Amino acid sequence: MDNGMGRGSFYAILALYRRQAYIVIGVGLILGLGCGYEHFDIAAALLVLSAILAWLLVTWLSICYERYLQSKRTRRTDEGRYVDDPSNYTRFRYSVTEVLAFFAAATFIVGLIAMTINLMEM
Repeated sequence: MDNGMGRGSFYAILALYRRQAYIVIGVGLILGLGCGYEHFDIAAALLVLSAILAWLLVTWLSICYERYLQSKRTRRTDEGRYVDDPSNYTRFRYSVTEVLAFFAAATFIVGLIAMTINLMEM
């Protein structure tokens, strides 16, 4: 992870994650609340849950990225070289990110499938 300077920047990936999460949030809320308006079923619950998980993912990624930027410092070694301190993006934070992303995508896809099945039965 870095602050957007250079190749492989996490900032570009963060923007991509946010854009995808905003699509899930928008579609999940619109379809979930639209389905739930007529009759509450599992499709509506899954789509609203996917929107909540996507919002949590964006919030979590923003917090992790800001903490990383705040803790990133360049220090001088005894030999006179400048090096970056190690990242504070731990395995736990990475695992939470993956779990949120997986379940947001999974509930969104299953919710869309359930909504399609419900529409075909009508």
